[in-house]
Amino acid sequence: MTDDELIEAYLELADALLRNNLGDKAQAVYERVAEHDPHNARAQAALSMLTAPPPTPEGRVPPESARMRVRGEVVTDGDFVDFGAMVLDETEEPVRDTRMKVEDEAPTGDEERDFQEMLAKFKQGIDENIDETDFQSHYDLGVAFKEMGLLDEAISEFQKALRAPEGKLRTTEALGVCFFEKGALGVAESILRRGLELPASGDQERMGVLYWLARALEGQGRAGDARDYYGRVFAVDIRFMDVGERVRATSRT
Repeated sequence: MTDDELIEAYLELADALLRNNLGDKAQAVYERVAEHDPHNARAQAALSMLTAPPPTPEGRVPPESARMRVRGEVVTDGDFVDFGAMVLDETEEPVRDTRMKVEDEAPTGDEERDFQEMLAKFKQGIDENIDETDFQSHYDLGVAFKEMGLLDEAISEFQKALRAPEGKLRTTEALGVCFFEKGALGVAESILRRGLELPASGDQERMGVLYWLARALEGQGRAGDARDYYGRVFAVDIRFMDVGERVRATSRT
């Protein structure tokens, strides 16, 4: 899957989430698009809407009525807002979309059920369109799932990405963090310790792995072991996350 296809898959999922009143999850996906493509018109228009102050009741457009597909047409129907028409030149040729799509149906009123159905369709599209050896796409999807709070899905994608010959350190860190956030501290510790065995230029490159290994140890009541790893991070960057506070806290135990 190319970068353009991955971005389009994200957009289809985010659009479906937005139409089904799942704005927080949609925002996380649009932010991933913006990270890949800062000038993406659909993502920027959606993020502008999602982060704007709440409109007056008279001016509100229901999220389920918002259409985020990029088209050259201007929509005049008052029930819809076509962000593509707002941000693109009206003379631009309509875009024929042949990429992976996430179809969605009318919301049932059960937010969790609607979301799970959309997610299942999106995951099916991933399986059909992303090769097992497309490690970068699997890593990117892992990040997107993690930002949506879907830790099991993120873990699955990071495990696939970990098979890549390069980039193992960042993927190991991301995988360890997922297990940490799930509360599986022993598993997180095991994964992050393996990360320390990977080639690196020094602790500057390993800071994330060191920090989260320390967090996993501290969470298991092993403050003394955690202190050593916090100290290694502190020696490289005293402003890294909250490492200064954690060094002081573990030094008192």
